[in-house]
Amino acid sequence: MNLTINQLLERQQKEWEIAEIPKDEFTLIPTGTYQAMLEDLKIVAINKGGEEILKLKWTFKIISDTCKNRLAFVNDDLIATSERLKYTKKNLKIAGVELKELKDIVNVIPDIQGKFFELYIAKKMYNDKEYNNCYINKEIKFGSEKDFFNNLEENYHKDNDIPEVNFDQKEPF
Repeated sequence: MNLTINQLLERQQKEWEIAEIPKDEFTLIPTGTYQAMLEDLKIVAINKGGEEILKLKWTFKIISDTCKNRLAFVNDDLIATSERLKYTKKNLKIAGVELKELKDIVNVIPDIQGKFFELYIAKKMYNDKEYNNCYINKEIKFGSEKDFFNNLEENYHKDNDIPEVNFDQKEPF
């Protein structure tokens, strides 16, 4: 049986009528310190006042506390005065990168992605609206996979949905 688009949509009408628009459940991340993985790092071009500028956009996925799996963002200037660029340099240094030439940033982005960081997130008012500001405190380095999982369980994990792992066992997990 071949139905037309209109016939298919008419069949769906009853469900359409009873479907309720969900409430906006977006909430800001509470002020605090969080552990996160750098999920994405890229250079983006934006138009600001008729001028094209470049920003380094950091996207972090929180791995700790009640905000687990929430995203946090840092947008660093790449086209700016030295007063603004010092924050970009600081964040790159925290990530283990010190550039002599800014153009080399495109080569180091893949090396930074996937690293773990401690973030400080604070609420800020701007134009009568509340926003999250995210600051990169430090890189979290793990000496081994065992250290990573021990640290994750001891410091970041508050629920009980991660199974206990015995790293001394001889057989595979």
